[in-house]
Amino acid sequence: MATPISPKVTASTLAGVVASLLLAVVTLITPDLFEGLGKWSNLAYGLTIALVMAVAGYLKGDPLRETPPNPDGSYTVTSLPEAPATKFPAAAVEAALAAEPATVTPVYTPPAA
Repeated sequence: MATPISPKVTASTLAGVVASLLLAVVTLITPDLFEGLGKWSNLAYGLTIALVMAVAGYLKGDPLRETPPNPDGSYTVTSLPEAPATKFPAAAVEAALAAEPATVTPVYTPPAA
């Protein structure tokens, strides 16, 4: 079963595309919009679009990821199932424990004084 795309992601993406187009049109009309920021003007363009995307994603609800309240008005917190533990063959573990520790030789040896 494929995981559906969250409406939050869709709304954020659509808002980012629309914000990019609107900012491009506004910049064509008034090219000196962020000129006062100097070398930081390019960052202002990116932050403007990122802010619009973040707000759009925040405002959009996602019914698949909302916790419905219990009849008494409280909320039940469910936890994710635990991941299965990795099992290693006993012979491999014993062989690894019995192995000699590796010695590391330095790559650089300083000259004797």
